Amino acid sequence: MPASRLAPIPSIIASEALAMGCTVIPADHRVGHMLGVRLPGGSIPETLSKRLEEEQVFVSVRGDALRIAPHVYNDTSDAERLLTVLREFV
Repeated sequence: MPASRLAPIPSIIASEALAMGCTVIPADHRVGHMLGVRLPGGSIPETLSKRLEEEQVFVSVRGDALRIAPHVYNDTSDAERLLTVLREFV
């Protein structure tokens, strides 16, 4: 699976997360295949991880940020499921 297929997914997530008021490190300061997202208010609600799991979205909570690392088997529908859940919490 070519890396070019994966590249748009973190960009889509970053763009939409920024539009929701989240904090995302600029693209030129992060690797192309993962990103960190901080929610407005600076903390991760305790129920967010469970809600993501219910939608079969698997990310890591690292401190006050979500570590999102799409893999070659992910596509834009996976990104949209993540974003739909994030919208519930911002």
